[in-house]
Amino acid sequence: MQRRLPIILLVILLVVTAIRCARLLDGGIATGDEALTALRSLGLLEKGHSWTPYWNGEPDVHKPPLYYWMVAVGYSMLGVGELAVRLPSVLALLCLLVLTCRLGSLVFDTWTGLLAALLVALHPTLLAQSCVGMLDTTMIALSLGAAVFLLLSDDQPRSFLGWGLCCGLALLTKGEGAVPILPVSFLFLLLARRGAFRQPLLYAGLALAAVIAGAWFGSQFFLHHDIFLKPHYQDFVDYRFKHSWRDMALYLKSLRYLWASWGGLAPFLAAAPVLVLLDFHGVMRKRKGAGGFAAETWFDRRQYAAVLIVLLGVVPLVMVSVVRQQKPWYMLPAIAPMALFAARSVVSGFQARRALAGRVLPGLLLALGMMLPGVSAGPSGFPWLALGLSAASVLAGFRATPALQRAGAALFAGALAASAAASLSIANPHVNLVRRNDPTDIRRLAEMLPAKEDVPGPMVVNFRHYPLNTLMFYARRDSVQLRDFSSQPVAPNARFVGVLSGGGSREFLSELEVRSAGAHAGHEILVLRNPAGEAVVPASASGAPSAPGTGASGEQERGPPARGWRGR
Repeated sequence: MQRRLPIILLVILLVVTAIRCARLLDGGIATGDEALTALRSLGLLEKGHSWTPYWNGEPDVHKPPLYYWMVAVGYSMLGVGELAVRLPSVLALLCLLVLTCRLGSLVFDTWTGLLAALLVALHPTLLAQSCVGMLDTTMIALSLGAAVFLLLSDDQPRSFLGWGLCCGLALLTKGEGAVPILPVSFLFLLLARRGAFRQPLLYAGLALAAVIAGAWFGSQFFLHHDIFLKPHYQDFVDYRFKHSWRDMALYLKSLRYLWASWGGLAPFLAAAPVLVLLDFHGVMRKRKGAGGFAAETWFDRRQYAAVLIVLLGVVPLVMVSVVRQQKPWYMLPAIAPMALFAARSVVSGFQARRALAGRVLPGLLLALGMMLPGVSAGPSGFPWLALGLSAASVLAGFRATPALQRAGAALFAGALAASAAASLSIANPHVNLVRRNDPTDIRRLAEMLPAKEDVPGPMVVNFRHYPLNTLMFYARRDSVQLRDFSSQPVAPNARFVGVLSGGGSREFLSELEVRSAGAHAGHEILVLRNPAGEAVVPASASGAPSAPGTGASGEQERGPPARGWRGR
């Protein structure tokens, strides 16, 4: 029963997390990136181009297609809707919890892995991110799977093939965003397992990763050369890496997001790697004094694996810090490594190895976290309870009697639970850094549009980004910007539906018959027709308008590409 207890607890954790995610799946398209995911997956299904994602009738190779393939399968089985868009991300979160538990048991022990999985499941930003149709959780789970296979390869060289498979699939999920797993892996092998470079299966795994990712990237380079170069080369040269190297605040933005996402637990989580190092140092000194130093040191087979966990957290943060555009979810790869070290520190406290590293310092750090401004939400008693239990665990930690040591460990566990209850809530805006949009108005607008059979062709719009992509998904229509539409000839008797933000810009449709079909939430719905017997340019005398909402580069800010339109 003792052996099965951690497995039972892990299963319970997975079930509770799944139920918690199910409550967050309600509602419509929540973010701009989720709208793009839904549309690209729909393009795979409807355009018949299963190898190349399509968006708004054009090839879209900004991101590799693995996640879109999974969503397209969900569309086929569950129907087109938000559940199919989000289900792969939720399943990836559950896999991430299992992999965190497995990694913790490989490097430390089973209870450390289980507690780390619990901390990961409680992280509000990761949970919120995993309940929308975005690629990050899937990429993180595959990267963590690669780390697990890398550790297993010490005894089972064939695990290098699993490592290569996970690396390749991670690259096929988010492209450049998944690159850090490669330097993490090779730095770990250089620091701790140089003998692995003599293993042929390592290079077989590397070749497997290259084939899986290279097949798609290479084919898109040749099939859609100019379209491919823009997101994968020009955007990095012209925008993402083009900033002042003196702007240190920009480099530290991901660290600020990471700190804020842990709420009152942030000081303890940030110091956890140092606490684990102090604990191991104390164990080494005791064994050296007992004549056992040579038998087990920091760099023995289990303890040197902690280097891999450090690299898993540090390398992605360092690499993303040189990118100009910073988003809250860029720091998520560091969540599982931080949770693993924090869990190890808690378990060490129960094992009563060192009072300073195991009980006194963690208690002080938890107390400090509860005194930080703006980290708590919910019942006001929880912060005070956590503060009191932390102080009591510190006092008990100074005493050497076994009874007080056990009491101190129990008090610290209670303080940790109270701190999590006080701050790690999905409803706490201080720690949940993912902001969801309300698509109610956009969905209502889509329902008001004339039937596609009556008015075929793309919508004519004068707005971009989240509202446009969400409207395109719910209306199941492509779109064209008013600026482009108004400067191209429209065929005789061709009809279009227009959705104009603010109800303005009619002067750019002066050559067409314009009929209002309703208005909602600041948008006017128009039916546009060319009544003339010849093709006309809608704004032949006015010129084309400038589309509002253009701004910094980013996935969530993309609108339709400029292209010529000949009315149908």
